[in-house]
Amino acid sequence: PSSYVWFLKGTSVFQDQSDSVYHSADTRATLITFERGDQLTFVDGTKRFIFVLMEGQVKLRSLTDGGKEIILDVVG
Repeated sequence: PSSYVWFLKGTSVFQDQSDSVYHSADTRATLITFERGDQLTFVDGTKRFIFVLMEGQVKLRSLTDGGKEIILDVVG
């Protein structure tokens, strides 16, 4: 879609924001589709992002120094 404002207004994080907040978020928004099993990796010190899950589920996890997976949450 050319605008994501309709979706942002329906999320609890963006509810009741000013038009300038909606406009700012909308102009910076990028729709990315991931397939089951795809991974996003973040390293300490990276830029800060906000991900808005439109559908599906996401497993938030961390890895210990020994490589053990720690599930932090499942969202969606």
